[in-house]
Amino acid sequence: GISGFESAYTMLVDGNRVLVGGEFTTAGTVTSNYLAIWQNDLQAWTNLGEAAGKGPCNAVHAIAVKGSDIYLGGEFLLAGDVPVNKVVRWNGINWIPLGGAAENGVNNLVTSLLLIGDTLYTGGSFVATADGFANRVSAYTGTVWLPLGGSITSGLNGWVHAVVFDGTDVYLGGRFNATGTSTVNHIVKWNNTLGQWSSLGPGTDGTVHALAIVNGLLYVGGE
Repeated sequence: GISGFESAYTMLVDGNRVLVGGEFTTAGTVTSNYLAIWQNDLQAWTNLGEAAGKGPCNAVHAIAVKGSDIYLGGEFLLAGDVPVNKVVRWNGINWIPLGGAAENGVNNLVTSLLLIGDTLYTGGSFVATADGFANRVSAYTGTVWLPLGGSITSGLNGWVHAVVFDGTDVYLGGRFNATGTSTVNHIVKWNNTLGQWSSLGPGTDGTVHALAIVNGLLYVGGE
């Protein structure tokens, strides 16, 4: 199992492998700096091929995958020797910052990642990205960070913990109760086509930590 700090925060199944992120530096006997990969065919832990100290420098809280690209979000400021603020892409060979060279990424913790096409929806506790203000959620297009809602007063007024996608709608859950001037208790829907927020009834009476969509139904877990 995972040794070291023995704290796993996120898991993602990708074909014949399971990616695990958390606060640890080894998986079994394999050096795995905050990201470990369980290979089902080998029945063994592997890493990204990094030497000791060459992975993210701090805990991983979120994972997304597209092809050979692995996106990570969390608490780290470095991946290997590359400056990356809380979010990074591994292209199979190198760590790639998301945004401008000096002020890439976001300014605080990333807790959730969701890829829709080439756009990376990113949620957490941050209030700014490399391209300006973005209250706890932003969409990275591959070249620029865009706030959901289009202004510095948009976004959410508390942490985002979970993001899922269904059709044209992105659902977000967390520790917030408003977006802009609208009340949304801990859960909200962003319509990609219309570019607007909408509430889900009265929401929930406590923090949302997990979301899943199965057969068109939205499942919500939290406090």
